[in-house]
Amino acid sequence: DADPIPANPVANSTQYFLFAQDTVLAVEWGATVPASYTVHQYSGLQAGPMPAGVGRMYFYTAGTPSTWVHGYKPHAYYKDIWLGTIPDESEAVIARSSNGSAWEGYNYSNASTDVANNILAPANTLDSVGSYTGVQNGRIGIRCVENPKGVRITNVTAFVADIEWQPVFNPLGYQVIIKTNNKYPTHAEWAAANQPTTNSLAASGLTEDTKYYVFIRNICGIKDTSGFTMDSFTTLITCHTPVITISGLNDNRAVVSWQDVKTAHKYEYAMNKSATPPAVGTFINKSSMLASFLDDGTQYYVHVRAHCSSMYDKSDWATASFSTWALNVNKLNREGAGMAVYPNPVQEEMVVSIGGVVKEGTIAVLDMTGKLLKTQTINSNTATINAGELPAGMYIVRYTDDSRREQLKFTKQ
Repeated sequence: DADPIPANPVANSTQYFLFAQDTVLAVEWGATVPASYTVHQYSGLQAGPMPAGVGRMYFYTAGTPSTWVHGYKPHAYYKDIWLGTIPDESEAVIARSSNGSAWEGYNYSNASTDVANNILAPANTLDSVGSYTGVQNGRIGIRCVENPKGVRITNVTAFVADIEWQPVFNPLGYQVIIKTNNKYPTHAEWAAANQPTTNSLAASGLTEDTKYYVFIRNICGIKDTSGFTMDSFTTLITCHTPVITISGLNDNRAVVSWQDVKTAHKYEYAMNKSATPPAVGTFINKSSMLASFLDDGTQYYVHVRAHCSSMYDKSDWATASFSTWALNVNKLNREGAGMAVYPNPVQEEMVVSIGGVVKEGTIAVLDMTGKLLKTQTINSNTATINAGELPAGMYIVRYTDDSRREQLKFTKQ
């Protein structure tokens, strides 16, 4: 019940009725007044003494039965959130029942439309008897009593989402607005809203990594809609392709780096002399690498892709090329002198041949960043190395002993 101020009607004065701190009803009394007056607010199914089949009403007022005869002009002040979203202020009108008789339609001749925003104001004094209620035109009916319930948003990806809600009985359809702010929808936005005929909508054309707000209301007749229900969701982000930068370039080395990818937990890279990305590469947990032991005056290609922790598990390969400086001098004898690798490129096993006198030495396999991958001892001029487990790419094989060090590059296919 609303709290009346003053507690009882006073002739030729205004009585106010409050819900919490809001003045929602003001009655301008005439010369005759009832001994008492009550105001109730309802926002769900019909409640007595409203007739069966009246699904939504907002303010029900009743004078004391022993003093039915009185003249007054009621002004029902309301808030939009209580009456739902009214398409036009002229849609709010007043209905009445006299001496307990049948309720008359809400467009009866003595009631005017809503002449001022958020005020139900009849044109003339209600000199009849009985009770009245403030309603929205077209909203008396049981189908649009409540706002949509049970909103569920599923199958959210970077670009689409499935939205569903509980159906209402025999609706004409629904209105759904999807936008990136939570401001109350305007009349223009409702006019342009999606209008599915079933209680679901497949939203598409969305932008990744974006928060969306969903507004849904039921359509039950011409100018007969429920209030709206709002929910929200955020689209996923795809696994973005890294952007590669080459720096620190000279005749035998280069620094390869790339921008961090938002959802990446590791990266995969390969460096070779082909513009075609490989099937697999070498995994790395940072966003840069030093490529060393390169040939001078040579064009290389570096390929990088991100691995992400979402349904978008990996990106496309990013490829960048660069050329080392050309020195135009003979290679130093210590660089691969008397050393050979075959077959090169290699798929499984390769033979490393060392020229000259071989003391007890070590053969090591390194990647192009200088990371040691495997070693084995050699006591003769040849050694067999299993390269089958290495990812495709370029590698370095190095021989060292107490007085000698040589190295060559080889390619794993």
